[in-house]
Amino acid sequence: MAKICGVFCLLTSSVRYFVLASLFASLLFDAAVAAPWPRESGRLFLESRLDYFRAETAQEGVFERVDATTYVEYGLNSKTMIGGKIVYGSSWLNDGSVQLAATGFTEIDVFAQRTIHRRRNDILSLRLGATRPARRETGVRARLAADNWDGEIRALYGRNLHLKPIKIFTTTEVAYRRRFGDAADQLRIDGTIGFEPNKNWLALVELQSTVSLRNAAPNGADFDVLKLQPSIIRRVSQRWSVRAGGIFELASRNLTTGNGAFLALWSEF
Repeated sequence: MAKICGVFCLLTSSVRYFVLASLFASLLFDAAVAAPWPRESGRLFLESRLDYFRAETAQEGVFERVDATTYVEYGLNSKTMIGGKIVYGSSWLNDGSVQLAATGFTEIDVFAQRTIHRRRNDILSLRLGATRPARRETGVRARLAADNWDGEIRALYGRNLHLKPIKIFTTTEVAYRRRFGDAADQLRIDGTIGFEPNKNWLALVELQSTVSLRNAAPNGADFDVLKLQPSIIRRVSQRWSVRAGGIFELASRNLTTGNGAFLALWSEF
């Protein structure tokens, strides 16, 4: 019953996010993939997203998680933007004899990003961020748990490979995350390739890696994981677009891999 109530509350919250976003949004489709590219001055981008994830092993049982995420970006000027995200969710672990559950905030994140080089077909930006991971998954997927703030410095590079008749672009991001607690520091390397055949459709293939520097304190989070995240974005009207995709953990260390799916709304005003 608690699991059903948790999912219902998350779905209700996500519907509320979607409705609010669609009421105020006016989407600029070409600007929807921010990455190294900054928002225009005075423009606000919003992604409201609902995720489902599942991992299963004979030893640990079945782990499930549902998250509702709100992500925002705001352009301060032609080179600088700020933003952040809030993730709230529920997770469950059932090993056949006992079920553990946890609900609450998973992550709170803020950042500032500055363009340091830009030409017609490529761009380089630098992002500084601070993240507060929650302890919601302690006892559920405990190897992810963190107990303090994280600081991150990230370099983001984007390039247009082809413009007509199909626009093709790539982005590469390299980050160092300093974890001010028991968890191990991390190196993160992410890559994306995008295909935009026309103004109404966009396909993204993202590869995301987290590599532990293995300097965790005893019982601190220490894991590696490689994820594949393909998605399709459809421009439904002048006001909003819908994104749907999958999450596939391809390899890991100290972590049971799993798969998931997500649905999101993109908007800008």
